[in-house]
This record gives sequence, structure tokens and C-alpha cells, in this order.
Amino acid sequence: MSAEAVPLRLDHDREVDAAYINLTGRDLVDGEAITQIQVEDPRLHGTIVIDLDGDERVLGIELVGFEEMKAGIVPR
Repeated sequence: MSAEAVPLRLDHDREVDAAYINLTGRDLVDGEAITQIQVEDPRLHGTIVIDLDGDERVLGIELVGFEEMKAGIVPR
């Protein structure tokens, strides 16, 4: 199985302090994410939500609490 290069897009909503990494290379349609897997761990300093479509393919990854997460990995 060969991998096709897909441009990633990171959108950051500062008002709700969440970032979304779109892995599809296209705009997502409302309701396209059928399943969400939520990962919470104090070491993350936030929550990660993985969006899956009806065929269980990963559409994108949401980083809730993005600024605190970023502060933990990016030197200031």
C-alpha cells in the first residue's frame, strides 16, 4: 500500500483554545465525523479528540487546550 502525500492543515481557534489538524487535504462536511476517540491524560495538559468517518478512517485530530499543550513542548 503506497501512501499519497496529503497537505495537512492546522486551524487554531483562539476563542475556545482548540486547534484542529485536518488530515484529508479537503474541507470536511458537517456530520462527516461519525466517531470520536477522546484521549485525556494529565501529561497532555489538554484533551486530544480523533475524528473518524463511517469507514473508521481518521479525518482529523482536535487539540483542546492547545496553548497549554504547546507551551509544554515548544521552548519559550
